[in-house]
Amino acid sequence: MTHALLGSYCVQSLFGDYDSHEHGVGVQYFSHVNFASQQSQELLEQIAEMHKAHRSVEVVVVIVAAVVAVVAVVVVVAVVVVVVIVAVVVVVE
Repeated sequence: MTHALLGSYCVQSLFGDYDSHEHGVGVQYFSHVNFASQQSQELLEQIAEMHKAHRSVEVVVVIVAAVVAVVAVVVVVAVVVVVVIVAVVVVVE
């Protein structure tokens, strides 16, 4: 859910308000954007549905959401790195 919400804000910031004439039906208009390392079709469909609900979202809100998404990814990567380092240290000892 969080990935989808943050992804929908990213789509909003990149493509503006959803317009069925401009964006069509489905996820083709943003499917080239990577939101997760292993994103599924289900995630893309959730992003598309949430994007349709956004209307003239303030640019500041979109920027804050994008920054929060980046920070969340950095935190997850940092945690994974720490876990790997701890595992290596335990194995070496």
